[in-house]
Amino acid sequence: MRTLIFILIILALNACYYNEGPAEFPAGEVMGYQPIYATEDDLEIAFVNDQPIENPGKIYIYQQYLLINDRLKGVHVFDNADPKNPKSLGFIRIIGNVDIAIKGFILYADQINDLVAIDISDIKNPVELDRKKSIYTYNEQLPPQDNNYFECVDDARAHLLRGWKLTQLYNPQCFR
Repeated sequence: MRTLIFILIILALNACYYNEGPAEFPAGEVMGYQPIYATEDDLEIAFVNDQPIENPGKIYIYQQYLLINDRLKGVHVFDNADPKNPKSLGFIRIIGNVDIAIKGFILYADQINDLVAIDISDIKNPVELDRKKSIYTYNEQLPPQDNNYFECVDDARAHLLRGWKLTQLYNPQCFR
């Protein structure tokens, strides 16, 4: 009996804490998060000039190349013929990319919700071979910080959501 009473007390205490957000949303300007959506042009995979490494992820050796994933941006390409002195060759832009894998001459990469197969046999001329659409659920459908206002995600463009920007919002209708 004591165990049952103890469990009921714990459940009752847990029920007392619930953060449902503000009773009213603010009118006017307030700091909050705005969704960043990819455009159709952003989905184009391209080899571009080298970029600074900002958020490195997986590292792969492919032939004489060193490939370093940069979260949400793409893949840095280095000539690694001399491992003591790798030289930056450029960057494979894959907006919304988090993870990569390589088999043979195919680079597999997620791009927001899609899985993309890219021929990298000519590393400076990557060619998209195949795209499986909407097989991933992008795990950042909410802003990165709790207890903040944000612009609600547009359901029609949710599959293109690639990040969040902290900025001034006007009459936000969502809170996390």
